[in-house]
Amino acid sequence: MQQALSRAFTSWLTMSSLVVLGALSSLGCGQAALKGRVLDDSRQPIRGAAIETVPPTDLLISDTLGMFSIERYLDAQSVPQPLPPGKYQLTIKKLGYEDKVIPVTVGERQEVRLGDITLERKKLDVRVDDVEASTYKGPVGADLISGPYRGE
Repeated sequence: MQQALSRAFTSWLTMSSLVVLGALSSLGCGQAALKGRVLDDSRQPIRGAAIETVPPTDLLISDTLGMFSIERYLDAQSVPQPLPPGKYQLTIKKLGYEDKVIPVTVGERQEVRLGDITLERKKLDVRVDDVEASTYKGPVGADLISGPYRGE
């Protein structure tokens, strides 16, 4: 009986050790990654910002918290592969904001944390003297606009 308990305990201990070692090895031998968070100029997360890289990796979109993580690229057969070390140029784009370009170097199995990346809002150049319109009542009482629409 004692021998059976000893074998069961040894088996359990071996399995537990393998699970713990597997978890630790995956932490210590992680793959390369680029991580960051996209914010607007008022420090609010930007959801749906496109993150592109040169050389190309996965096209990513920031999540609801503005977070993104690039951990792989697609090879010539469109098969996902771990992100290789090297120099990358990240371009972060969102409609209504200025694009931001960031050069980054990734080492072997290095996780590069870019931190908070702030996008500035685009400035709209609207001149009031470019707009000229007049309205009149149409046959059913709707306001209709007649030209010229610009100061022509």
